[in-house]
Amino acid sequence: MENHEPFLREAIALSKSAVEGGDEPFGSVLVKNGEVILRAENSVFTGRDMTNHAEMNLVKLAAQKYDTAFLGDCTLYTSTEPCAMCSRAIYWSGIGRMVFACS
Repeated sequence: MENHEPFLREAIALSKSAVEGGDEPFGSVLVKNGEVILRAENSVFTGRDMTNHAEMNLVKLAAQKYDTAFLGDCTLYTSTEPCAMCSRAIYWSGIGRMVFACS
């Protein structure tokens, strides 16, 4: 059984960072082979874009950097259960798995 806790804790720490920066409390990390390869936090207010959820920001970064075959072996960890928009983006990105801290 995998230990998801360190990655969920990092996503939660990013959500705290988002609040400290003036945004809503959401954070996400992308993990491959037990290593965090990308991080993102919510930037709805500071980015002046209501689609800048942590998961959407992470998916955008991942799509720019990696192809779907690579992403299929990755896990997205996020502080909170993703909304419908983010869930769909995660699906379409090809990211293989998603784990969230709270619903």
